[in-house]
This record gives sequence, structure tokens and C-alpha cells, in this order.
Amino acid sequence: MTKKFLAWSLLVGLVTIVVVAGYASKAPAATKELKIGVACALTGPGTAWGVPFRDAIMLLDGTTIDVAGEKYQVKFIVEDNKYTSKDAVTATNKLIFVDKVKFITQFGTACVLAALPITEENKVLMAGVATVPGTTPLGVKYSFRLTLCSTELVPVIYKWLNDNRPELRRYALLAINVEHGKAAQKMAAEQVKKHGRELVYSELYEPGVTDFYPHLTKIIAAKPDGLDLCVSLPGQAALIVKQARELGFKGQIFNPVCIDGAELLKVAGKDAAEGYIFICSPCGSTMIDPVCSPLEKDVYKRFVDRYGYFKIGMGFWWDHVKVILEGIEKAGSLDVDKVAKALETEELELSFGRSRFGIEKYYGHQLLAAMYMVRIRDGKQETFKRIEYKEWMKILGVK
Repeated sequence: MTKKFLAWSLLVGLVTIVVVAGYASKAPAATKELKIGVACALTGPGTAWGVPFRDAIMLLDGTTIDVAGEKYQVKFIVEDNKYTSKDAVTATNKLIFVDKVKFITQFGTACVLAALPITEENKVLMAGVATVPGTTPLGVKYSFRLTLCSTELVPVIYKWLNDNRPELRRYALLAINVEHGKAAQKMAAEQVKKHGRELVYSELYEPGVTDFYPHLTKIIAAKPDGLDLCVSLPGQAALIVKQARELGFKGQIFNPVCIDGAELLKVAGKDAAEGYIFICSPCGSTMIDPVCSPLEKDVYKRFVDRYGYFKIGMGFWWDHVKVILEGIEKAGSLDVDKVAKALETEELELSFGRSRFGIEKYYGHQLLAAMYMVRIRDGKQETFKRIEYKEWMKILGVK
């Protein structure tokens, strides 16, 4: 082999290496994995909500997001919190210390409260389904709540009733004897007084009660125009409606909390349930009525096409992961502090529309979600009014 030929061979080889290296540098980077923990009730009494919560979230499994020019594919790690504080702690510890997740969504008020000290101490961001302000206390850094509670819902439904049903002058309140029931009852009494109406009955019932006839007999004797169930849970609310109508109550029955209309109709019956009204977060949205957003309708279709069923609340459950992904993308980082800051300051695009976190005057990190007015009409659950967060914040007198 001549020296001239050898030199030429070496030159060609060098050029080939440079060219190949150039192409390699321009090849798309490998997609990384973004693990997100999901803790919800897959067994036990909370499965009626926990399973649809998981199913809704799994619509986002495999989603690819861009984080500062790098691609990440979402992978969910699902744990059963059994809707109990004890099991929520077990699930949360496993997700943090075994699976090494930095982002969690948790279902259930008691579960969120039990997990909160763990997630805060270990700088893990948690989007929780919880209905009391204490789940996002002032000063909390990494816990974010999407669900609105009676603090916001009660004043707004009474304002709507005052404006749209002025004939309702006399009110009765019937609340479950637990903290959230007593809080809603107290706020309702304040609203009745504020709007110049008359409170003719206000009592508590014990958890587990199924016979409401003694209370309802007294209520009917007091002749109220409206009966507020003060965030009674779906099963109890359905029994109260059924028994009230059996005793001949003709007034307006309403509840400042999300319920499943299908359960109400099954227990109370079509005639008894007719006209029942409730106000709620987007968790009560039918997702297909005219007031619902285009994205809600799209998520509804995807859910039904995949699972073959629909459960009230599933669009809002989907949002509990969507806020995490939005926060990561807006922060351009997986750093939990930066993501938390983005959620505190940026507007988000969720299933029901644009929203943000706020109301620091009351507590930290509450999503300013739209409210939905829902009624039972002709044997169906119908979302008939949407109240944007800027509108209901004016009613509450907060900025």
C-alpha cells in the first residue's frame, strides 16, 4: 500500500466519522420517563369514585410533554389508598420512597390530610381531591386543591336563589352532624339572614341515619319554601328527597355539593327528584350540555369510547393530572419548587376552560374553577348554568 493511498484512506475515514457524528448530534433525543403517582380507592367503600378517578387519569397515560426542549412520556403508578387515612399514608410513602415520584394526585379529604405532612416534608407536589379548606392551609407549599367547598358554593347558590327564585322566602336547613355539614349549615343560616329571608327550621342528623321522617314532619309543619340539605352526601340526600316528597313537601330542595343524579333518580324516583338543584365544581358537570366547554365534550367522548361508561366527575378528575402537566410545562422544569411557583402564578387550560389558583385570603392554593348549576329535569341530570370564577369571586367579595 502506497503512502499516498494510505493518506487518502485516512482522510476518507475521518470525513465519514465527522459526517456520522454530525447526523448523530441532530438525531432526536430519546424520550425520558415522567412518573406520576396516583392514590385512590380501588377497594373498599370509596371505589364508586376511586375507580372512575383512576380511569379518567389513565386517559393521559403515555402523553408526551416538552420540558425545556426535552421530551418526557407520562407513566402513572397507581396505588390503592382504600379511602382511609392509614392506607393513604402507606400509598404515599410507597410512591415517594420506593417509586421516587415527585408528583402525586390523591383522592379523598381524609387521605389528602393524612398525606399532607409527608408530601410537604419531602417536597412532593400533590393535587388533591378534598372538600375542606384545611387540606390547603395558609403557608402550605406543595399541596394544591381543585375542588371548591361550601365556603365558596353556599353564598353563590343563595345569591342565585335570591335573584332567580324570589318567591322562596322561608328556608329549612337539614345537615349531617359532622364538621363539613355543620359548617355548611352555619353559612346557610348567614346567607338566609343576609338576603332578608326567614329561617324556620335548622337541625342536624347523625351519620348513618336512614329514617328522616321525624325531621321532615317537623320541617313540613314549619312551612318552608326551600329545603337546604347542607352538603348531605348523595345517598342521604336521595333518601331525604324521597321521604320529603312522600310526606307531601312541594317546595324547592337544593344542595351545595356535587351528587350523582343517577343515584338520586334510582333511590328517590323520577317524580320526587324533579326540580332538585345543586351547585358544584366542574366535578358535577354532565360534560355534554350546551354550557359545557368543547374540551369537556372531547374528554367525555374519549372516556366513553374507551371505557363504555360515564361517571359524574370524571372530567374534573382528569384535570387533577392536567394541572401537574401544565405546571411542569409552564415552569420548563421538573424542579418541584419551580412547578409550584408556576401553578401559583400562571393561568391554566383545563377541561372546563381557563383557570388559576388563588383566594389566599382564605387559604392557600385553591383552584378558581368555574361553578356549575345542575338540576334534575325530565328524569335526567342537566347542567344549566356556568358561573365563571371572576363572577363568583365578586359575589364572595374577594379578588
